Amino acid sequence: MRRSSLLISGLIPCALCASAPALAAPTVGGPVSGGVGGGVTQPAPSQGRLDPRFTLLRAAIERHGRQAPIFGPEGLDPSVPLDRVGASLRFSDLLSPAAIRLLEAEGVRFHRRDGEVRHVGAVYPAQLTWRALDHLAQHPGLIRAEASWRPLSPQPLEITGLEAGTAQARWRTDDPTDGAGVIVATIDSGVDVLHPHFFRADGPWFDWVDVDGDGQLDLGTDGVDYDGDGEISDGEILRVLDAGTLGFGFSGSVDGLDNALQPRRDWLYLDQNQDRRRGVGLDDGFTEQDPAYGEPLFVADDVNGNDRLDPGEKIVQLMSSKVDRLVYGEQIFTRGGAAGAGLIDAVKHPVHEGSFHGTGVASIILGGQAGFHDRIGMAPGASLISYAPYDPGNQSLEYEGQALAIDDALQRGATLIVHEWTDPFFVPQDGSTNLEAAMDAARNAGLIQVNPLGNLNVARKHAIRAVGPGDQLSLGFDVGPGFNNGAGLQPYTVAYSLLMWREDHPLTVAVRMPFSANTVDLPLDGQYHNISGDIWGQAFWDTTRRGTRYALVFIFVDGNSAQGKLTEGAWSLEIGGFSQADTVHARIADYYSSWGVGIAWEAPDADASTAVFPSTADSALGVAAFGGRHDIPDFDQSRAGELRNYSGRGPRIDGAAMVDITAPDDPYAAMPATADALAAGYGRSWFSTFGGTSGAGPHVAGALALMAAHTPDVGASTLEDRLIAAVQTEDLVPDLGPLPNAHWGHGRLDAYQAIYGERAPTPDQRPDLQVEIRVTEGEVIFDPSGSSDPEGGALKVRYDLDYDGEWDGEQDGGWRDLTPYALPRADLQQPGLAKIQLRDPSGASAGALIAFDPTTITPSQPDAGVSTPDASVDGGPADNPSSGGPDASPSAGGEDDGGCNCDAGRGGSAPWALLALAGLLRRRRRR
Repeated sequence: MRRSSLLISGLIPCALCASAPALAAPTVGGPVSGGVGGGVTQPAPSQGRLDPRFTLLRAAIERHGRQAPIFGPEGLDPSVPLDRVGASLRFSDLLSPAAIRLLEAEGVRFHRRDGEVRHVGAVYPAQLTWRALDHLAQHPGLIRAEASWRPLSPQPLEITGLEAGTAQARWRTDDPTDGAGVIVATIDSGVDVLHPHFFRADGPWFDWVDVDGDGQLDLGTDGVDYDGDGEISDGEILRVLDAGTLGFGFSGSVDGLDNALQPRRDWLYLDQNQDRRRGVGLDDGFTEQDPAYGEPLFVADDVNGNDRLDPGEKIVQLMSSKVDRLVYGEQIFTRGGAAGAGLIDAVKHPVHEGSFHGTGVASIILGGQAGFHDRIGMAPGASLISYAPYDPGNQSLEYEGQALAIDDALQRGATLIVHEWTDPFFVPQDGSTNLEAAMDAARNAGLIQVNPLGNLNVARKHAIRAVGPGDQLSLGFDVGPGFNNGAGLQPYTVAYSLLMWREDHPLTVAVRMPFSANTVDLPLDGQYHNISGDIWGQAFWDTTRRGTRYALVFIFVDGNSAQGKLTEGAWSLEIGGFSQADTVHARIADYYSSWGVGIAWEAPDADASTAVFPSTADSALGVAAFGGRHDIPDFDQSRAGELRNYSGRGPRIDGAAMVDITAPDDPYAAMPATADALAAGYGRSWFSTFGGTSGAGPHVAGALALMAAHTPDVGASTLEDRLIAAVQTEDLVPDLGPLPNAHWGHGRLDAYQAIYGERAPTPDQRPDLQVEIRVTEGEVIFDPSGSSDPEGGALKVRYDLDYDGEWDGEQDGGWRDLTPYALPRADLQQPGLAKIQLRDPSGASAGALIAFDPTTITPSQPDAGVSTPDASVDGGPADNPSSGGPDASPSAGGEDDGGCNCDAGRGGSAPWALLALAGLLRRRRRR
């Protein structure tokens, strides 16, 4: 990989683990002298093995219990136990059974699968009592114990699929790939499994019935003979499920809520209980065994691409979920699981209420029904395992879900895992943590690690300062009146700061408050120290195993204070004791603002070292973001195609590269139907823009899924190398110097070139599909040789002669050269409809339904079939002409020359003769 990996050799053989001598507990962090000029020293080798956050937590809980200010204004939920804490334990070697028994006797609780203790390499997720922590401090085989708890954790389609080259990979006629058979894992906030975007169109194909006989689909009138009794009952009437699309930034009107079918975006459903809404989920009486977990749901097969469902065109039922498994904390939901543990039950779990982020990420990776809709994820054939290790308030002390997720994904055969979680403000950014060691071990075992780089670059929360011997560093920061998080102005009650440096200095930290000329020392001992009145501070320092020194400094209002907020104005951290030249990296945060501007440095720095943990891992495939769809000059001063200014930059604090590849960031992605969303009037089938590097990461994940499905015999290193070697490097805006660099990495994602070794074609004008049907005494001949491509490309054609949803010759996708296709008349016994599709080398496509009658020998002039004004490009966005979607190019139709061709290039409705041939006679509704 691109980062030099510091492999920790076995310092102490595991044989010693079972007979560890009793030692005095080492100090957590280094010794600190109080008062003005108090310094710190680097811990001795026997020290620094316990994460100083344990001391911070202990002191906070002893003083304030679950209302400690570092837990935020609302404190910890009453259900959170205070007597134990989650941790990752990194040992010098694998633990023996005897060592495990001894540790468990002291209060360490390991996790097991089938009786075996779970671990990734020599990193063990565990829960610890405080007594167990004291015992671990004496353990000679322990390299590092780190707390899983963090004060706060901000979370890091159509047109972007073309930008990434994934749509074109599905359009290939000679070697397409859609990710089928590949498992993708995400660590995120959960997934709304009831959203229609996460079901496969793998159910039966149905004729729709023109109940009123007017030759068009009338929602609320026409229907489907779902039970096959020959009649249309009230419960078999079709209605549309609109794919509402929120404007950028949740602003403006909602597009698509027109109660009219847009075949390449919306769904149809049977209104079985006639309440004019699609019933779905447990609340509406459905179970894990019901297709798509609700009333029957369908996509329309708009064969001719004219944006309506014509007579003869069918609908396809959605059946199975693309989600294999949801792990919400310690509760597991699986597809087809028993009552209470099936996917349908997941929406009842509290984590579902925070599933916006994870739903959007999953939607970009694998959402949608390719071949029917335009809004398609990168690898729609793939499957998903989703891990949501957080409780709804992100406040659990004891759950260590990330390491467990990495282990589980590895054991379940996932190809890659996407880390849509981060800790920008509390973890040293040098790749040395236990979780990064677990990531590295999993990658060595073949599990690719995809890591968005975060959106911290222009948030005013990062500063870099060069210092020399004897310098006094003043880091000023501004505290305003509060942050408007949508629920009104929330006053700032706590400021979190992370300081990092590389050399050994006896540093001191002091705090200067607004309107004061004096400073107050803040010893780095993890204990409470009064700054002024109701304002207190806590700070500690430590040294990583890679030599990075870091300090965490918390300034907060006492939990019992009536003041309720930090003093507004200009504050500063005054840092002294520098003994040699060095560079200090400083981060600052508050409880509310996440990636936005809240409490901020007076003089922040951007464009260097702003990428965030865990993209700092040696094994991380670091993903930056460029604008895929939207211009956002007001928010980010960037436009579509340009590198997003908010996208995290390298290098790592130790100089290692962090940015590997840049991908588009802002498609329309599925929105979850949480209780809050439904109460606000949002729907169960809605979409919204999903931006940030969190949106770029799933583009890379989807590309890797396509690559892995296309060449399943290659390993992780080969997939990564091919991905990086295939990037686009031309016309990068802005041009920030030779590649690879700390902004663009190696360049822009090009999945198509990574798969096929060549640039993706740009969809152009649709080809002109013309098919002549001849019936002889022995054969029925379909002759597409009259078809043409405006650009002169070599065309391919495929046939579904009984229109059952399976292309003839399915083993090769059904694609054939443009030569006559003859079948024995004995194989075609009765009149029918043939679905025919034409595709050119660019991916532009034309389709038609054509009636044929094998029972009558015709000279050369068969009746015309269904005519089509436009042809569609599978997977191209209908709402963006530049993408090559249905509205992208002019009609490919030719003039009506009165000949014998069934021309798929002109408009018109189906003749009644065709309806008779298809057996679509008007039926009486049963009431």
